[in-house]
Amino acid sequence: MRNLLLILVMAVASAATAAVNVKPAPPEQNEAARVALEKAFNSQAALEKSSIATDVVSVGPRLWAATKDVRMKFPDSTKDGYSMLPSRWIVTKWKLTPVDLVTVKDETERAVLEQMLRESKEGTVVQQGRIVDHSTKILAALVKSRVDPGEFPFKIRKPTADELTYYYAIIPFEIEEPIWVIDSGSHAFLCHFFKGQVFYFEAL
Repeated sequence: MRNLLLILVMAVASAATAAVNVKPAPPEQNEAARVALEKAFNSQAALEKSSIATDVVSVGPRLWAATKDVRMKFPDSTKDGYSMLPSRWIVTKWKLTPVDLVTVKDETERAVLEQMLRESKEGTVVQQGRIVDHSTKILAALVKSRVDPGEFPFKIRKPTADELTYYYAIIPFEIEEPIWVIDSGSHAFLCHFFKGQVFYFEAL
């Protein structure tokens, strides 16, 4: 059961469009994170050589669902997890795919998810995941599978209010800076930092 709790994430944030509060970080921390992203996403080669990721990186449901073929090549380094979204509005707006509980093979895991759904009005479970080993290498592989080489270098910008609302809906914690979005014009990814490295990464 303890291992099960490690892969379950229950997000109970409101799906309302009200502004999401973000706890500020010192300017030097924000700038250091921005510079790290600028260097890492200057090119595919730079991304592969970077060390921007923490030991364990959470991957949001949009990117996790879109990169199944890639992450299946790293079965010992990636693990499925789940977010509990209290509003179907977020699921629909961001084109997320609800989990079909019939496909959840572990009986205990399925029972926990079913209980979560029973206790939540309009609750929806979506799959996300974690990279638990070789984080930067696998993160680079996920990104490369979604973007063309010509999209590098990415621009670094602050997340919009709509992007923060989405992110807040899929996490069980408050948002603290540094948080940035890397944007090629065709693809964008949210990058949330902890102690100078990315710990949550999601496609927008």
